[in-house]
Amino acid sequence: TIDSGLSRNSHLDFNDPNVRKMFGLGSSSAAERQRRLRLLMDQCETVRFPFKKRLILANMNLSHEEIPVDQICSERLGSALYKLSLSGNRLNSIPEPLLVSLNGLRVLDFSQCDLHSIPEKWDLPSLKKLNLSHNRISKCPSESVFKGLPELQHLDFYGNKLTCMSPPSDPSLLTKLEYLDVGYNLLSAIPDEVANLPSLKTLKCVNNAIEIIPAAICEKVELRVLDVSSNPLVQPPLETCERGLHSMRRYYH
Repeated sequence: TIDSGLSRNSHLDFNDPNVRKMFGLGSSSAAERQRRLRLLMDQCETVRFPFKKRLILANMNLSHEEIPVDQICSERLGSALYKLSLSGNRLNSIPEPLLVSLNGLRVLDFSQCDLHSIPEKWDLPSLKKLNLSHNRISKCPSESVFKGLPELQHLDFYGNKLTCMSPPSDPSLLTKLEYLDVGYNLLSAIPDEVANLPSLKTLKCVNNAIEIIPAAICEKVELRVLDVSSNPLVQPPLETCERGLHSMRRYYH
């Protein structure tokens, strides 16, 4: 049946005319989106094991108002949900209940959602991976956001409009962050304070307007990957940075 075909191929973009033709579907409509949405919600709710409850509502052309927030945050599903992806929808803003009602959520994907900002209040005590890439966010999250993400390990801001980085001044925040990607933004500097993130192993800052990589960043013992390619680098010199992190460390000694 068409329904079973859709459920087996939830990774496909069903707004793509070629994909819709493959399954014998007509042009996308609100009614069809809601039908597809109900199918995915029912499928997720029937999964027995919490670590397998992944709700992937990606590339469905859903608006903010069409997200079934009450059902996602319900007692039946909310506490058991492991992963939620709303990637590729036209949200413009994040439904705030999704940020305070999913206590068991480990992975959250809001990439390509045309977001311009993110809410201040977050309370996702189990979240480990947050993807906010390919949006239009211009302001770095405040400390109040990070207070609600105590387990965060992976943060992706690739392809936004950030003009500065603002690491939290409170040393109790982002203590478990291992991966940070701020590539393809509008950054002109990496603040020394980034080196104070105790668990940071990977820092990606490709394609910004950065001229200086601080010594504190290069000398951070825990850091394993520092990608600053496609920047107008002056210090350390471009040639040094192209040879990698070990060469950058030697430059400062």
